[in-house]
Amino acid sequence: MDPSHGCSDPGVSYKGFLKKNYNLTIALKVHIYLLNHSMTRSSDQTISLTERTNMANSMNADYFLSIHNNASDGRGFESHIYNDQVSKQTREAQKK
Repeated sequence: MDPSHGCSDPGVSYKGFLKKNYNLTIALKVHIYLLNHSMTRSSDQTISLTERTNMANSMNADYFLSIHNNASDGRGFESHIYNDQVSKQTREAQKK
């Protein structure tokens, strides 16, 4: 799980609230239900996108959930699917 932003990368502010804080709070609550899985961060720190994806790859993660709170006109859910070489099982999971 990836609570995006952190430390020197706070994301945008809305009425004094920082995206990094919302993202971490949400991720920590979800983490309660996912105790057997790993998070890229559990405190306010900066981790590059490369470091985050390297962590997921080194754990052979089946899914990588990155929590964001968009500040633009975006609404709803976004899903990004890795399109390089993946197993048949992963392809089936991507269809869901």
